[in-house]
Amino acid sequence: TRALHGLFERDWEATAREFPEWATYRGDHRSGDKLTDMSDAAIAARDARVQTTLAEARAIRRDRLGAADRVSLDLFTLRAQRNVEMAAFPAYRTLSLRALGGPHTALPDLLNVSPVQRRDQVEQMIARLAAMPQRIDDEIAQLRRGMAAGYVSSRDVLQRVLTQIDTQLPADVTASPYYTPFTRLSKDIPAAEQTALQAQAREAITHHAVPALRGVRFLRAIAASCRRAVRPPHPRHGDFGNGFAYRRLDPPELVALVGTARAWGVTVNDLLLATLLRALEPFAGERAPEE
Repeated sequence: TRALHGLFERDWEATAREFPEWATYRGDHRSGDKLTDMSDAAIAARDARVQTTLAEARAIRRDRLGAADRVSLDLFTLRAQRNVEMAAFPAYRTLSLRALGGPHTALPDLLNVSPVQRRDQVEQMIARLAAMPQRIDDEIAQLRRGMAAGYVSSRDVLQRVLTQIDTQLPADVTASPYYTPFTRLSKDIPAAEQTALQAQAREAITHHAVPALRGVRFLRAIAASCRRAVRPPHPRHGDFGNGFAYRRLDPPELVALVGTARAWGVTVNDLLLATLLRALEPFAGERAPEE
């Protein structure tokens, strides 16, 4: 039990260092001035640590644990195993820009839950704004690597991402979602200090956040050449013929799928689309065209 809980503690601390945003969300502000390092070296270091952690978890004698600890070990091992397996698909992991958010929207959300009771806490937020260009540059580098391997989001997703970015770039910096948290500083911070901190925030947004976001606009030209996402219409509530089916591919299945796609000289998306069309073929004549 002591070895197991020691492993949990080390992993908890390491994860807080590697993903400081996650630490902030759970109330740990020790790294509140940092953002996750998305450089190749940092990603490789995290992958290596997860492999070491998995090996440590597997070395623990499960039969010597109590019932609750056995469940905890099983869940911990399963999570580590899935992380190790996912590391085999680095290009897939570059798909960080999503219609519901991504690195381009994460920082405003994070700043909105960050404490603003003390000067040092506000200074941490400003430091995160200053760190944004490096984070976005690393994300762009990862996106380009994914694109080179044939992994790119659909045109519809990229267009939504671009729209989300545009809404974060108002002419008046005080109307930016990045500035909103700085309008609710605690009264415990003297008025003169509040004014100075707000000026620093505006400076950081203008010279760091805004240029970083503009850098992602290179996707506009790429989006025009991407495939559109296809979504069936839902004209009638309760029309289950227009429903969706969802199936998760476990890592071994994904490995087999990637291998087949490579052997046939097609992309994984091509293979999935062909499989879907083949499955829908018997029903093609049953759906009346939309008027």
